[in-house]
Formats: sequence, structure tokens, C-alpha cells
Amino acid sequence: MELVLTEPPALPDGFAARPMTEAEYAPWLRHSTEAYVESIISSGSSDPVSAKAKADRDFAELLRGLGTERMSLSVLESDGRPVGALWLGHHNPDTRTFVYNVEIDAAERGHGFGRAAMLAAEHLALAAGDRTIGLNVFGHNDVACGLYERLGYRVTDWTAGRELRS
Repeated sequence: MELVLTEPPALPDGFAARPMTEAEYAPWLRHSTEAYVESIISSGSSDPVSAKAKADRDFAELLRGLGTERMSLSVLESDGRPVGALWLGHHNPDTRTFVYNVEIDAAERGHGFGRAAMLAAEHLALAAGDRTIGLNVFGHNDVACGLYERLGYRVTDWTAGRELRS
């Protein structure tokens, strides 16, 4: 899915995306890798062993810690308390920001923070000089798909699969 950016949207009062700290990075990385493995398995595209190998490979190829060039890792806060995290890749390619991961803490879901996170992503993308945001979403994630559509994202690619048995 993709969104063409124009002007930074207004963020909800008290909502902010701040840079992740070193102390926050390792727990985030562990949790995000595990959540990615679960998403791959839930999509039906892979078994647990292959999903873990894919997640480890994908994260290792993309991240070299907080200082990874063209990446931003942010903690999402509401009134100063953490409610989630956001991982963006900038200039991917040229003037496109890619959303690698957005997650709202389970206890904080249903309060509009997912929407606020994506609005914050627009701010960060524009600040980096990018003009579009792209992302992949697993088709079984109806909540996320609906949110992105309501925010104006358009589908640019669709992948489907079917298990074949002899």
C-alpha cells in the first residue's frame, strides 16, 4: 500500500514520536522479531521454523542497531507515556519512506493510537525529505487494512497463494 504525502497532518494532542533509546532497543528488537514470526505463521505462508529463519534474516539485513543509516526507530507516546513503537526506512528508494513496523501495545489498542502512529510516520517521512509512504500488510490483518484505507493508502500490489496437495 502507498500514500502520497503533501502537508504534515495534525497529531492528536499529547501524542508524539520520539527517538528510541539504546535501553529500549534490545527489548523492542526481541519483541518485534517474535511478533513478525507470528504474523508470518498466521498468514499461512510459512511453518514456524522457516518463519523464524525469515524474520532473523530480514531483521539482520535491515538493521545494524539504532544508528542504522536511513532508518528511524521511534517510541510512540501519549501524554509522555509509551504506547507503541514505529520503525521506518527513509529514501527507500529515493523519496519513499517504508513502514517496516508499527505496533501499539496490546493494552493501548482501540484508543486511536494506530491512526496517530501513521500520522506521525507522515511527519517523519516529510522531515526526511520523502514524498510517499509505502508498507506491506498481511491480508489477514483486517484492522490494519481498514485503517490504512481510511487514511488514504492505496493498494499497489497484491499477493495471493494457495497450498497445493497431491
